Formats: sequence, C-alpha cells, structure tokens
Amino acid sequence: RARGVTQLARCISGNRREFRPQIRVFEGIRRCKSELAETFDTGVSGRTTLSPTAHFGWTTLHSPSELKALAHETIDQGNQLLSQLLAQPPGSIRILELLDDLSDLLCRVADPATYIRQLHPDTKMHDAAIYISQLLGNYIEQLNTHTPLYLALKSVRDDPSFSTLSVEEQRTTIQLLHDFEKSGISLPKEQQREVVELCEQIQQLEFAFESKLLEGGGGSVDAFQVTPSNIQRVLCLVSDPETRLKLHQSAYTPAPDHGAILDAMLGARHRLATVVGYQSFGESVLVQNMVSSPNQVQYFLREFWKGLKPRIDREVGVLRDTRRSHGPADNDDRLWAHDRPYYTNIHAGSIRRRKQKTLCSDYFSVGRCFEGINMVTQAVFGVTLRPVSPVSDELWHPSVSKLVVEHEEEGELGIIYCDMYARDHKTDGPAHYSILNSREVRDAAGQPVSYQKPMVVLTCSFLPPSGTRPTLLSLAEVETLFHEMGHALHSMFGRTKFQTVAGTRCPLDFVELPSQLFEMYARDYRVVSQFATHYKTGEPIPEDVFQATLEDDGRFIGLNAVDSVIQSMVDQMYHSADPLAISTTDTLIQIQREFNPLDFAPIPLQFRYGHLCGYAAAYYSYLWCQALASMIWTKCFHNDPLNRESGDLLRKHVLAHGNARPPWKMVEGLLGNQPSMDEVVEGALSRWNAKGS
Repeated sequence: RARGVTQLARCISGNRREFRPQIRVFEGIRRCKSELAETFDTGVSGRTTLSPTAHFGWTTLHSPSELKALAHETIDQGNQLLSQLLAQPPGSIRILELLDDLSDLLCRVADPATYIRQLHPDTKMHDAAIYISQLLGNYIEQLNTHTPLYLALKSVRDDPSFSTLSVEEQRTTIQLLHDFEKSGISLPKEQQREVVELCEQIQQLEFAFESKLLEGGGGSVDAFQVTPSNIQRVLCLVSDPETRLKLHQSAYTPAPDHGAILDAMLGARHRLATVVGYQSFGESVLVQNMVSSPNQVQYFLREFWKGLKPRIDREVGVLRDTRRSHGPADNDDRLWAHDRPYYTNIHAGSIRRRKQKTLCSDYFSVGRCFEGINMVTQAVFGVTLRPVSPVSDELWHPSVSKLVVEHEEEGELGIIYCDMYARDHKTDGPAHYSILNSREVRDAAGQPVSYQKPMVVLTCSFLPPSGTRPTLLSLAEVETLFHEMGHALHSMFGRTKFQTVAGTRCPLDFVELPSQLFEMYARDYRVVSQFATHYKTGEPIPEDVFQATLEDDGRFIGLNAVDSVIQSMVDQMYHSADPLAISTTDTLIQIQREFNPLDFAPIPLQFRYGHLCGYAAAYYSYLWCQALASMIWTKCFHNDPLNRESGDLLRKHVLAHGNARPPWKMVEGLLGNQPSMDEVVEGALSRWNAKGS
C-alpha cells in the first residue's frame, strides 16, 4: 500500500522456461554476503542506543507533547504562508508555488503521523499521532473551503499567461482546483460547513474502523488458536469439516460496533459525495482516475473474471476430486470456501511428495533478497542501495535499517527506512509510507537549484531472524518485498517541481503500476538465479526448484483471482449510489453468489477488508495495474529484464513524473499507444495465466 493523506496537501504503492536470452551475470553476489545482506539477515541495524520516541533524527519529537506542539506550530506557520500567498498579485505563478510550500509544510507532519499511528512501539506516541492527524486533517479541510485561497488559485488558471505554463504547472493547478470543488467550495456556506463536518466525521470513522480491525476475530476452537492473520494456515491443517467451519466463523467474528462503524462510514462518504454534486462516493473518487467511472470498473472486473472462468472451473474440479479422495465419506458434493485451504494443501502435498521438492524458501533470506533488489536497481537504473549507520534519535526500533539510495551520476537520491520484522504494537501487513517527498528546491530568487531528497518507510511483517538462522521468505513474500521496493523507487525517482504531484502522489489505479512491475523480477529465473542462494551451502537456487515453486503457487491462481474480484466488486457496491439499501453482509453475499464458484457460509468477511479505508472505491487498482505492468514488461523487459535502456525509459516516462503528467500519456510513452479497455483486460489475463503456467 502506498500511504498518504488526501485533498489540498495531497499528502494525501510467451513461455519463460523455453526463452532464455543471455543477460549479464553478477557473479559477485553469489560468492559472499555483502554488508547489505548482513544488515537484514541479522535483523539488527547496528544501533547500540535507541530512543523509544525517535523519528528520523528530528530532535523535536522526543515526546507526545512535542509531537502535538509541532502540529500546532505547523498550523501557525501554515497561516503565515497563507497570508503571504493571498498577498500575491492575481494570476502570479507564485500563488501555486506558495501553495505547494504550504502542502509540503503540512505533509512533513501529517505523513510521519500516519507512519507513527501504524508502526511506532510507543502507544502514547500512537495516540498523539491520531490527535495530530485529526488536527491537521481538520485544518486541511478548512483550507479546502477557504474561498479567498480558491479564488487566488483560480486566478492562475484564468490568467492569459496560463497557456505558457509548463504541463506540470497547468495540471497541478487544475487538480488542486478540482480538490477545492470536491470540497464544496462553490456551495452555500451552510453546505460548506456540512462538508467540513462530514470530512472530519469520515476521518474519525476510518480511524475507528482500522482500530477495530485489530480487535475483531480470533479465539480457541478444539485446541486450535486462530486469528484473522493465521486462519488460512490453520485451516490447511484441520481435517474435521465442522471444526474448520467453527474456526472460520471465529476468525471473522467482528469486533463490537464494527458493523455500526462501517455503516456510518459508508453513509457519511455517500452523503459527502452527494452534497458536492456526485451520484456516489465511487464516482467522486474515480473521476480523476485512469478508469474514470464505476461502470468502467465493473466492466473491467467482469470481463477479467469471464476470461479466467475456464481456469477457475478446472481448479474447482481438481479440488472436488481431492475432496472425494480425502474428504468425509458422505453424499454431500458441496465444496465450501472455508474448506479450500485444506484441500488445496492436500493436493499440493501429494504433488510435493511425488517431486520430493526442496523448499524454495531456503534460498530466499531477507538479506539475499535485498541483494537481488540492489542488483536489479544497479543494472536497470544505475542506482545502489547502501546501508548506513543511523544518527542519534533516528530509528524507532533496533531492527529498523537505513538505506541511502545513490545514483552513479546524480549522487544521493533519498533515504529508505526498512522496518521488516513483526513485533508487538505494529500493524500487520506490508506498506510504503512517504515521510518527505521530492520537489524542486528554489533559491531566494525563485530559481530551482536542486531537489528535496525524499524519505520513505517500507514495512513488512516477516518473522525476525532467530540466532544464526536468517529469516527465510516464501516466494509470495519475496514478491511482496519487491512490490514495496517498487513504491520506494517511485518516490526516489520523483523529479517534479511540486511535491503535491511527486512520486506516489498520483491516482490509486496508477500508483500500483511501478510496484506491480517490480514484482515481476521476483518471478523471473534469469534474475532470481543471480541472487538466491541456499542460506547454509551458498548453492544457487536450481531452476527445477524455482519452477516447481512457481507451478505450486499458480496451481489455484484462478481462485485467488476470484478473491480479488469479489473484494473489488464489494468495494464498488459499498460506494455506489445506494450503498446501504441492504446490509453490508447481504451485499457481500450477493457478490459472492455472482462470482464465487464455491459454496460459502454467510460470514461477514467485510470486517477484515482494511482496503475499505486506504483504497475506498479503488481496490480494483491492483488488478488494473497488474495488467498494465504485464503489458509494459512484455514490451520493455521480457527479452532482457536487466536492460538499462528500458530502465532509463521507464524512469523518463513514468517514475520521474508522479502525477505531473496524465497517467495514460505516461503509459503511452512506454507502450507506443494508449491501450483500450479490452486490451487491458487481456493484459490482466496474460499476467494471471502466466502465474499459473
């Protein structure tokens, strides 16, 4: 997930086995472990002292009270910038530049608050981060309904000189005006106040919904301890059908009031959308996306599902056969969704026994994977990831590592903090958090002299290393790590005038493109063979072991795609023109009846859908960007995944621009044309069928 805050500040991630062209080999990676690998395989950054309230070396953030004080100081400084902006002559480009200064000022506090809320071990700092997120969120909403500010920006667009501005300056102006209009700037004062109140309410409800995600689900059933995060692994091991159902129900039992919070959140979003002139919240979100309407999203999802249907039916047939062989001796031929992990595991186990398969994870220590990422970035972009020692008050946990990103000609591009391992009081799941965005740095005369160095946090929840044994990753976890690094590179390569549109500050159905593209390196043996070595022997991963793992992972890829389609369609229905016509559970059941080929119990899975906050009305973005990434990979990297010329083109046409150019134009710059919706559907099918080949 590429994390951020919305609105004005915009703070708001053929057949390969037969095709093996020669590519350059980085033999040094195989011979010995580098400092980079040791940094992650020990799980300790080398820091000997640690402040439990540390943040990136900021000496003013030692306590929750200092964090709160910083937020209030930021608002005071913001008001000073606002006064300076409003004093500019109408039509002046300085209005837009000062507005970006204001955005940068707010994001320097609002973005770290998002990370602190999710990752920091100190609960008092966590509570303070919620406080300042709400405080700054309210301030931003006030700015979004500030009429003099809107009129000042509008004067830039209406000035005759507007046509002489750069594409980025024009696009940023138009986008920010759109944000004002989405906030009801043209409405009567009473409705403007309602918009502000609704935005505040939605923010509080989203915090509450996310908090309930940590509370709901879990318990003990017949000596099995189950949680939402381990339910699939547990179900793989339970042979009794009734126990599997009880475990499934226990894992997805919602926390108290979770349903009321979800209803209130969806209702408030819908009311906000209708007040500012949209038929639905989904319509208001999609209007500036690559897929610009709910009908287009649903067409994409349904056509993708139809294209995969033959594969889905074959996979269901395999599971039914497995149930007949290993299931209860009864006449019930139904195959339940909660039985899928068990029979999938039974089928996979029989395949493994026949093949006597070596564990692929033995070749994927976290450190080796970072070496592989470094190999790719060096070859494709001329960029090195260099581990460095932290300074005082910089890291919030000893397992966090700091990487400096250096280009062979341009020097230091930015900093990546890697928080890779699970611990108490840390939100589960992978994510990318922007802490500081790139933008032009101007001198006193307003001339650009350099770029602000971006700073991001990458987080995963891998098990920590144990003794001398490094953490070993499954192939899916390796893909996750490459995915998050794709977001980080998007941030590092940002070269825009304004931080408002830099890096990952772009539409959700475009922001996942670089990360989905980078994932594909983790599935290409030509790349993997150069860094994946056995954690004990140092032996490179054999091709048959890697290909067997790909086959295992892809054996039921169609059913995995069904899960994504269902969650994406539920997301669309929850943000439709009548989101609460029936209960959220009944909506989920309707979608399951349409797309799920398995029988299912009426269990409220929606209370585990964390994307209903971060990716509201846009969860389809993952499937959409997988399709675009597949098309770009085929065009630019399939023949040679480490091709520098293709990497430079990717940076030139996509990674450098964030949202400073229209996403379709950036895609067209790489593909040579703008693909149709049906061509994108074919790209999605190609990506998913390749996973299952």
